[in-house]
Amino acid sequence: MPSKAFTYFYTAYALVTVPAWLAAVAIYYIPRFLRPNPVWTYKTALTCSLWNVVMNYWTTVQKLWPKPLEAGPLGNRFIVLHPQKTIPTKTDKEGGQQSKEVYTGITRSVPGVNPLPVGAVWYPEAPAEPPRRLIIHFHGSAYVMFGSRPEETGDVGINELSKWSGWPALAIQYRLSRDKTTTFPAALQDGITAYVYALEILKIPASQIAFAGDSAGGNLVLALLRYINEERNPAVLPLPRCAILSSPWVDLRANAIDEVPRNRNYHSDYVKHNFLAWGREAFTPEEWESNHPWITFLGNETQLGIPVLVNTGTSEVLYDGIMQFAENLRQKGNEVEVLESLNAAHIPYQLGKDWDLEEVQAVCLATMTRYLEKSGR
Repeated sequence: MPSKAFTYFYTAYALVTVPAWLAAVAIYYIPRFLRPNPVWTYKTALTCSLWNVVMNYWTTVQKLWPKPLEAGPLGNRFIVLHPQKTIPTKTDKEGGQQSKEVYTGITRSVPGVNPLPVGAVWYPEAPAEPPRRLIIHFHGSAYVMFGSRPEETGDVGINELSKWSGWPALAIQYRLSRDKTTTFPAALQDGITAYVYALEILKIPASQIAFAGDSAGGNLVLALLRYINEERNPAVLPLPRCAILSSPWVDLRANAIDEVPRNRNYHSDYVKHNFLAWGREAFTPEEWESNHPWITFLGNETQLGIPVLVNTGTSEVLYDGIMQFAENLRQKGNEVEVLESLNAAHIPYQLGKDWDLEEVQAVCLATMTRYLEKSGR
């Protein structure tokens, strides 16, 4: 992690140089053919450049994103979920209650990484009573940034999806990777905690629960589905209704990240190699290879057991890998629908008015809403 002295110096440097750079870019992008994507509007091009500046700054100084378990101004929209280490399964002949462990196998594979209480935020508002159906949402992050609260960009996409679909959403404040105690499988443990809360506390049937994940959140959804399929007892963790993956981060291999600067979409996206490299290094446990099947899903596809909607922008750097991943899933016998958002950058359904991409966002939200309704089991 950078020193405080470096952070102060780099911040001062950015404050001096960035305004001049943005002014130059504002002039440079006036001709359409000079924009990162020639079909983009002037506003889209400028917004992408601004996000690049912000993301580069946060990555360079490795901005901290605290995850307090206090509600603050969110009030009853913020809740704390506590790990439930066992789940009752059935009553034996003598009337005794049998139970099964929840966190087993891969979730216990890294010493020092243990289930802990996790925060979560209701969208668009806290329900008056337990909902009959639910989206469990995992935000984008590269496992090192952002969060589920509105001010952490959690309000940008999942709030709109919840309003469009009429499905309440619970956005999970899963642990970001900062040290040896928060590498994989910390976020997976938090995902399991959230699912058990929905099943056991809210009493929502699995057939009425959808997983949704953006970028690294999509990676987390895939890990959660793999865990349910490979290490589950159906009486403990049944499969959910469906999954929606928006620009899922499926390839954490070091050489794949090294190739990002040479990607044809490098300048038309706000995701850069230094951000991905930081995330990979922080998230991967010591002595694990970056192609480990529990963190890199491209090339390690399996049968998921539920319908999956995959959304990707054709102008994002992860596009090719996501499309190959979706095709590989199909070849494994999975039911996969792909929504390609033309000329959109990373996580298309979040790119609305601020990006001048309202139509792209609307198509995404309408498609996701339809998918939630049609994928019932």
